[in-house]
Amino acid sequence: MIRMTRCRLTIWLALSVPALMSGCGRDRSEPEAVPATPPQVVSPQPAAPAVDPTAPPVSVREVAGWQLVPNPRAGVAYQYVRTNHTEPFRPSVTVTLHESSQPTLEAYATAERNSLVQANPSMVIIAEQIMTTQTPPVAKIVFQYERDQQKLQVMQLYFLRSSGQVVIVTFQSLISQWEHLQPEFKQVLAALQVAP
Repeated sequence: MIRMTRCRLTIWLALSVPALMSGCGRDRSEPEAVPATPPQVVSPQPAAPAVDPTAPPVSVREVAGWQLVPNPRAGVAYQYVRTNHTEPFRPSVTVTLHESSQPTLEAYATAERNSLVQANPSMVIIAEQIMTTQTPPVAKIVFQYERDQQKLQVMQLYFLRSSGQVVIVTFQSLISQWEHLQPEFKQVLAALQVAP
């Protein structure tokens, strides 16, 4: 009777605490059966995306004297503005992403130039350049226009990815500040890791 009660107690403990697995009446010299491990099914890993050699590595870094601000305009990835200027003519550097149906950088730059002139007939284009020997290749358009009786100058750099996406870096300031800001514009461009 005592042995049966101890046996029932041992069974109850074994069922209550999985760590205690010494069964009552079992020959402990016998090895316990090890359940067979089902073969592991290894799912194929997705292939790493192809590296686009023409894609500029656009990234964000802090730049002294410049501040990142939100810009709700469609396509704008981010925008830097100079901290010690007031609206509405704060010098700015804007990075925009566009999808292009143009097959080449030259075609895209030409289409963009025509679109700019059509949108603002008073705009004056003062420089155009396509640098295909650069890595990545880049097109540049520099133009001037007038807004609220203030004369502004803009430089746009276009980087065309092989996927058809275009990275546009736009520099803008008052004409009177343009030359003074050139070293700072270069600092922002270096922070973006996009070579002109």
